Amino acid sequence: MLISLLREASEHNAKLKEDTLEFLLDLFTEVKPLSLWGTSQIDIVLDKSLHTVANYLEEVIVSDKTGPVAKNRALKVLFSLGMLRGSLPNLLSVVNIQRRLNLTTDLSAEMRLLSEAKADSHLEFEGKIKAQTKVFFRSAVPADAKAGDKHTYLTLTSDGRYIYIHSEVEGLLKVGSGHGHTMLGKVYKHISDYRLKERGTLAYVLGHLYFRSQRISPAPLIEIDPDTLEELPGPVAYDTVCPNSLYPELSNPEIEFPHDATHRTEAEKLVGSPTTPNPGAQRSTAPKKDGPSKRDLRLLRPAQRSPMFTEGRYIYLVSQWTVEARQRSGDSDDEEEGDSGEIRQARFGVDIYDPLSDFEHVRSVELLAAPKQKGPKDKSKQPTALGVKTLDQGSFITNGTWLAVIVPPGVEEGTELKIKYFDLKDGRLLSTSTPKEKSFIYFSYDHANNVVWGISETKKTFESIAAFSNETVPEKFSFDEDDEEFYQPCDNKRIIEIAKESLGFDEEGETTLDGRRAEKASEELQTLLSLGFEVSTSELQAKSRIGGQTSSAAQPEYASKATQLFILANIARLGESFASLDYQRNDYTDRAPNLESYRKPYCVHLLPKVFTYLEDCLEANAHSFFDVKESAITDETLLGQYSLLVTLRILKYNLAAAELFSEHMKKADVELPPQRFALRLRDLVFQILDSRPYETKEYEDLSLIHI
Repeated sequence: MLISLLREASEHNAKLKEDTLEFLLDLFTEVKPLSLWGTSQIDIVLDKSLHTVANYLEEVIVSDKTGPVAKNRALKVLFSLGMLRGSLPNLLSVVNIQRRLNLTTDLSAEMRLLSEAKADSHLEFEGKIKAQTKVFFRSAVPADAKAGDKHTYLTLTSDGRYIYIHSEVEGLLKVGSGHGHTMLGKVYKHISDYRLKERGTLAYVLGHLYFRSQRISPAPLIEIDPDTLEELPGPVAYDTVCPNSLYPELSNPEIEFPHDATHRTEAEKLVGSPTTPNPGAQRSTAPKKDGPSKRDLRLLRPAQRSPMFTEGRYIYLVSQWTVEARQRSGDSDDEEEGDSGEIRQARFGVDIYDPLSDFEHVRSVELLAAPKQKGPKDKSKQPTALGVKTLDQGSFITNGTWLAVIVPPGVEEGTELKIKYFDLKDGRLLSTSTPKEKSFIYFSYDHANNVVWGISETKKTFESIAAFSNETVPEKFSFDEDDEEFYQPCDNKRIIEIAKESLGFDEEGETTLDGRRAEKASEELQTLLSLGFEVSTSELQAKSRIGGQTSSAAQPEYASKATQLFILANIARLGESFASLDYQRNDYTDRAPNLESYRKPYCVHLLPKVFTYLEDCLEANAHSFFDVKESAITDETLLGQYSLLVTLRILKYNLAAAELFSEHMKKADVELPPQRFALRLRDLVFQILDSRPYETKEYEDLSLIHI
């Protein structure tokens, strides 16, 4: 009703319309994205009401009676509303309006928020066993052997098809995961005498299987052939001139890692800043001779156990950065130990390395425990994030966002198995839980299948393996063009970078100075024209020039196409996590939601309007794929091609959702997608399959295989 009154009043009072839009814009600027997202009944009712607001904004923008200032404000409000609601229809409406009107509205702030949006990718696997089986192999441990006091140490990692397990009593095994035409639990290779009585850790990263332990020092790790399980000859290339280069695992806890300011300063004087990547680092099999020797670097490394783990892209090492020590309160040498001052807490942290850049150090994260409240006379020490025994006997897994530390019974306070969850953004402890399933102690995260593998252990050997479902889906890895083996030219993130370059965005997501000047000049001209002033063609051209040259980003039509591509590509990127097809299949397996809840933030919303918008996007960009000769390729043509590709990806997620919930929609007498759209989509697919689009080296992968 409020919108109806506003619509009626603004017809006769343009100032009221502009003031209302300004108020909404200021209001939405202070609210975080997805603040209005929800799946409860009240959220669904609110969402229906906000559809009315969105419709009103669309009317304001397309109306001939609306001035340029009000149009720009209304478009920004519509974009902001889409971010607050996570509404696919609102975002597609912005794209549709940009395509029709080519507005020069500064949407850089809203686009930056969209580019920063991502799914809450965390680890949530406890009690969610999806498959479990016994590992079929002949154990070297006699059946009547007595169980030890401690658990036999295990480490495992996965390449998506096989699970690699190392046991200090069973050696090295290659076990099927049930994926990629393998049999779950079947042992495909077993080296029973491989590094027995050795507590090592395994990590499979980008086609390479690595092993790390104290006994391979001074090497930080060795590489194992994943097919034969034999150690590969020659050292792994890990030499860099960065003081935080990959370090070996030793056994002297008195040597500390120089994370203290004084130690770090000395290290920087020797070989540079520890947080600055080495620009000369590249993949190499030959040791580097520049900079300080490895011996110099290793003197700066922690000399104690530092387990290795991975999420499939980077190498993670967890270690104790400083040992616990008591700091004296005075200068007297006669001061008794009991009268000493504060206790310096032991510090623990994670170091992250890039295997594609000679194991260059990426960043460090200190793990922080939740502080306890103490009285003024309470001299007890604060809890530490981990314990030294946890490094020796615990298990560590990550999906790149969260770190889960599995602490066996009796290793820290308490006698029960517990799992600590840390945020790898700032290292803070998020929660500590006690899982109901007690037999699984050692775990590994499988990025390829988004599952957590766990092994049951009996203090003699291990028996079974289980796959735990993870509730959230992480973002896909993105690689630079230099990494030819893994680089995908049509990756969503790469397409976003192309759109940013076309718009003249800087690294912070803001338009460049020239782009802002051109936009301001264009708005001024539109205002003059709306007031009835005559502006010559030469003046229009002069206003669009920047530094004596015409900027393609300043041309309304080109900038509009780049803006459309940026929004569409980000929607497709978010669909990889929010609307993963595997996630959708698992989401409603055991329950039937209401029809109105068939939506995912930013990327899925089963409404007829959504399919109408997507159909318009396909029709508007199809000609750039089929009707352009190779000799006539322009930057604008390429923007259209990429827009077609990412639109198909968005459509894929919505069609998958419609198929999964088709039975529920039939009961509600809803037809999605509309029959007309389905027929036109079929014709488009046949056209793609029957055509042989022109090929260039850079864009030859623009095919259905990447949709």
